Amino acid sequence: MEQNKSGQPGKTQTYDDAALLSQFFEIGLNFLCIIAADGKIIKANKPWEELLGYPQKDLIGHSFSQFVFREDAEAAEKALFELANTNKTVGFISRLNGKNGKWLCLEWEAQFLDGLIYASGKDITGKKIVEDLLQTRDTKIFSDYIKKELNTSGHSSKTLAEILIPSETVLLLGSWEGVGCAYGIVKDISAEHAVLENFYKIIDAIPAIMVLTNAENYRIIDVNAAFTEKLGYSRDEAIGRTAVELKICNEAVYKKDIAKVMLEQGGFRDKYIKIRNRWGQVIDGLHSGVILDNKREKYFFTVTLDMTALKETEHRKTSRIRLLESLLDSIPEAVFYKDGEGTYLDCNTACAKLLGRDKNMIVGKTDMDVVNPEAAERARFIDRETLRSRRTIRTEDWFVLGDGVRTLCEILKAPHVDAEGNVIGIVGICRDITEQRRREEESRYLSYHDPLTGLYNRRYYEEELRRIDVDRNLPVSIILGDVNSLKFVNDIFGHQEGDRLIKCAAQAIRSSCRAGDIVARIGGDEFALLLPNTDFADSQRVLGRINEQIAIGKAGMLDATVSFGGATKVSGTQDIYDIIKKAEDRMYRNKFERRSADGKTIGALIGTLYEKSRREMEHSKRVGELCAAIAAAMGLDSYTVNRIKLAGIMHDIGKIYIDENILLKKGRLTLTEQGEIHCHPELGYRILSASESFSDIAQYVFQHHEHWDGGGYPKKLKAEEILLPARIIAVAEAYDAMINPISSNAMTPDEGARELLRCAGIRYDPDVVKVFVEKCLK
Repeated sequence: MEQNKSGQPGKTQTYDDAALLSQFFEIGLNFLCIIAADGKIIKANKPWEELLGYPQKDLIGHSFSQFVFREDAEAAEKALFELANTNKTVGFISRLNGKNGKWLCLEWEAQFLDGLIYASGKDITGKKIVEDLLQTRDTKIFSDYIKKELNTSGHSSKTLAEILIPSETVLLLGSWEGVGCAYGIVKDISAEHAVLENFYKIIDAIPAIMVLTNAENYRIIDVNAAFTEKLGYSRDEAIGRTAVELKICNEAVYKKDIAKVMLEQGGFRDKYIKIRNRWGQVIDGLHSGVILDNKREKYFFTVTLDMTALKETEHRKTSRIRLLESLLDSIPEAVFYKDGEGTYLDCNTACAKLLGRDKNMIVGKTDMDVVNPEAAERARFIDRETLRSRRTIRTEDWFVLGDGVRTLCEILKAPHVDAEGNVIGIVGICRDITEQRRREEESRYLSYHDPLTGLYNRRYYEEELRRIDVDRNLPVSIILGDVNSLKFVNDIFGHQEGDRLIKCAAQAIRSSCRAGDIVARIGGDEFALLLPNTDFADSQRVLGRINEQIAIGKAGMLDATVSFGGATKVSGTQDIYDIIKKAEDRMYRNKFERRSADGKTIGALIGTLYEKSRREMEHSKRVGELCAAIAAAMGLDSYTVNRIKLAGIMHDIGKIYIDENILLKKGRLTLTEQGEIHCHPELGYRILSASESFSDIAQYVFQHHEHWDGGGYPKKLKAEEILLPARIIAVAEAYDAMINPISSNAMTPDEGARELLRCAGIRYDPDVVKVFVEKCLK
């Protein structure tokens, strides 16, 4: 551990995935514990329970010494006392009693810091046993020297203790007064037998599998109780047979990984080799071995720790870690982990993608290394506040990330607290909300704005009306406006042309108002203006500027015209809705006075057509004059004559939709171009029928290309099914087209008259042709 800048102890952290997903005390196989100054355990990890059988409740608050062998207790207490007084790292060895009757020998490293002892113990039971056994080679205990060392099968009959403990028996062969005798010096070994019994008890109490094997033929000489328990073979079944014969391991593995290493290196330690018990179950064994030599024979002594459970535990941990990593990498949000100093310890794939960097370019770095400095400073402030307050904090901030693009992020940071309640870092989730915020702002904008004009909508207008209706805003003027002939334009030219009119009017209104004025589109063709602190005279000046801008502006082929009406609230006792009603009445009165707007619109259309083609203008005027002459010659009344003349002038108004290149083309038209030309009677009908002033002549224009014999268009009417004015227009238009000097096939008036007579009864009404030739051309 180390001191941080605040004087508090720093927390040791591991920079791999396991450190992020589990606590320090659960990592590895070592025994870990924290001991208070009075010698009581305040924290211990899982190996205490898994290997010694002590649950947490049997450890926490109990003295460390009570778990130590009585013989080792004094040395352990001395080491801890020295540690507490010198502040140095101390190492010592002690044996621990297990709750399950087993024991382990641990090599400890401990350090004293801030009144606590931090200790880590490594299991060296196998090593200790081997060392103790090697030391027994110098012990001299009496054994039966006469007993044969080899039995009839050639297998050594010595036990583990007999191999390790040579006998001390001296025999002299001779005679006493002629009688053969054996002189012997025999030592009393009662005490040694007691030691031997205790030795076997210790060996059998050790959970590690212990095997003594002949180094020459690999046959087992002795095993301990753990061998029988874990591998399923009794002592008698094992002795005299090899591990290969027992199918504990195969011959190649035994010779290569055990025998060869033993003979070449004198032993080995901590080698993982898989073995099998008699039921075929695989055991993950951690093997250590040494050669024992009693000067007559060599033996392999191996100690095997069953690591299967631990391996499975580690495998489960690893699997959980990998699963969690996979889950984190599947999350679209960026997930990261920082230490207390703001250094990234880990992050998921989404985080690396968001920051625009490889993961290895993030881990070990701070925000200063991965985002713009201003955002990094703000992030560090939030980090400190999260650590200080020990609470989750949500923020939003703009970052300039690896691709240089400004990104709005939503960040959630929470303190990472260890098992002791210490805040050791920060876990965070971050997501890019730039697009979400854009959509929210767009939605907020659209909720109060008209999408076509960009003006405020009716919802905003009504809210502002309530807000503005207070005495401090008096006088309040309200102006209402209605776009003239919008329905007519929509019906004739479609909504695209109508939208142009609306936008033209909106632009004129907006550009003429002041900064504090509220301008809204409250209906399809209606506008409203709220003018706080504006008297009626000032409101009329605003209205004057609007009308000037409307007159200047132009929307497509038509000019926009708007009828306005205004009123002013000057007293708090007046109802604002009465003021609105007064402004509305004035607007409709103005609209009524301009009821001829549709006629002006049609006049504008005719003007637009004439701008496209001077030939069309002159043609339309001549046709109108000819129609009036024919109608008068046929004895029709003057009103009808004038309406037919007007129809003759407007008979080609539908050509407003036709490309002027087609209208001005001098050569033969293609079939497609002819098709467009044939549509103009119907288009003219739509334009004229939409206006009350011209609806009566719409049918004349619609039928003027029908033929007497039914061969015309668009409805293939014939004879008297065709209205008389339409038949008159047909003759007038045909004659003008025949003698028009612009035509490449122009006829003289006489030739034109003869052509009309020739087609009478076929294309044209014969009566109309007769009147025209005899009365109008003479």
